[in-house]
Amino acid sequence: MKSNFLAGLVSGAVLITLIGILWNSQKASAGDILAEIGNEKLSESEVRSQYSQDLVLAENIEYRILKRGVDQWSESTLLAKEAKARNLSVDELLKEEVWKKISVSNEQVLNFYNANRHVFNQPVQQAQALIIQALQKQEYDRLKQEYIRQLSDKHQLKIHLKKPDSFADNLLPSASGGNDGSAPSPSAAAPTAPAAPAPSAI
Repeated sequence: MKSNFLAGLVSGAVLITLIGILWNSQKASAGDILAEIGNEKLSESEVRSQYSQDLVLAENIEYRILKRGVDQWSESTLLAKEAKARNLSVDELLKEEVWKKISVSNEQVLNFYNANRHVFNQPVQQAQALIIQALQKQEYDRLKQEYIRQLSDKHQLKIHLKKPDSFADNLLPSASGGNDGSAPSPSAAAPTAPAAPAPSAI
């Protein structure tokens, strides 16, 4: 995990440099003077050239923050709208459309345990409850996002936020796993909701 993160930082730094050159050439104007002392002047293009990597990174961070806000608003608004249409609370809607569809099998528990055996200092029987919780959380997130996509189409969600020209998916590597297809952490807590069907004891 650590090596992958460091590798991501290195590749991200290279990408920042390349994108920064393009981004700087598009946005900078040599005629924009930011400061001057007598005959000495500092242009915006000089600052952008010197701090191009920082500016590209800042623009990407700003976009990700705005995107997170848009996603959270969209999700909460879609759920509230659908729940109201069906005369349900949001919790009741999620229970019906997400939690009732969650199922964790003994095979999934064993596979997870064997793949992460180095994490556990106990037999699978003792770790089973924690593993089930982690797998339920992973399945909950997947099913919820799938349901949100369905509601987005149904209620015609329109996103007007645009990615900056400098945007790159791997510019800001994540230090935590779970969102890139890897298995969830055994310590990941499942959302508060009615218990999903659990497999029998192993």
